[in-house]
Amino acid sequence: MKPSQAPSNFPSQKPSGNPSKLPSGSPSRSPSKMPSRVPTRPATSAPTGAPINMNLRVMFDKNPEQIKIKITNKKTLAELEFQGTEIIDDEKLRKYTVPLIPGVTYTLSVTDSGNDGLCDTTNFTCGYVYITNPFNNFAAQLLTQDIEAGKTVDFVPNNNIFP
Repeated sequence: MKPSQAPSNFPSQKPSGNPSKLPSGSPSRSPSKMPSRVPTRPATSAPTGAPINMNLRVMFDKNPEQIKIKITNKKTLAELEFQGTEIIDDEKLRKYTVPLIPGVTYTLSVTDSGNDGLCDTTNFTCGYVYITNPFNNFAAQLLTQDIEAGKTVDFVPNNNIFP
């Protein structure tokens, strides 16, 4: 039989020489190396990602020992705490690496026992607290006026290249 020039609306009378196989009811002796497209278990609400190293940058004033920085996991209430230490040199910028889980909400809070925020009145500069991801995209920030007002900020870490 020769192929037709135009498709028909009904099957041909003669079957092909290579019939398809029906699936068996038992597992295969040689499973495929390709994963299934359907998940084998239901999704969970808990994040399963590994922590990513977020960057915590703090520009202190002349009294860093008055500053306490807290990052709190809102679900577990686990806290990471950073206390300012006496400045040995003129460098007031401190950098910390903080492992945080993507998709989890955290609260950043900063307290200042001197109640003057992060301002240095001798040279009129003010500090800050920033959290960025590995690509330096902001996740959270508190400026001196926020700290003086007792504000906190909630944030969710991510590993996105673009903000």
